[in-house]
Amino acid sequence: MSLLLWLAGCGGSGQLTAGALEEQAATSQSLAAEGSMLAGDAARGRATVAFTRIHARELRDAAGSVATSLGEARPAPGLAARAKRAASLAQRIRSELDTLSRSGSDSALQRRLAARLAADAKAAEKLGGGS
Repeated sequence: MSLLLWLAGCGGSGQLTAGALEEQAATSQSLAAEGSMLAGDAARGRATVAFTRIHARELRDAAGSVATSLGEARPAPGLAARAKRAASLAQRIRSELDTLSRSGSDSALQRRLAARLAADAKAAEKLGGGS
């Protein structure tokens, strides 16, 4: 799916446009925010270990797709630095979601991941806006 978003955002030109970069940043923001909520719920015992594992893996895979798409993209002039930061952020989100998927019933780890993912969501929001 992210490949289709990337191709659509590139307008068929093969370049990552500002609009496509903003869409990928918004996707990263959404994945991180959802992961933060999931981690918080898991830490409070509101999500089962199995649900947390499965849902975190789904989110992880989506974040990995964003990271790959951004890493392989040819940014339009002036966007290289932002694209690199967005790819790095998506990869960090992917890694944190992977850790969450393997966190079992470690509520302390889940609380830390909730905070990290919330911070990542804010960073992605800023990156998408060009700040």
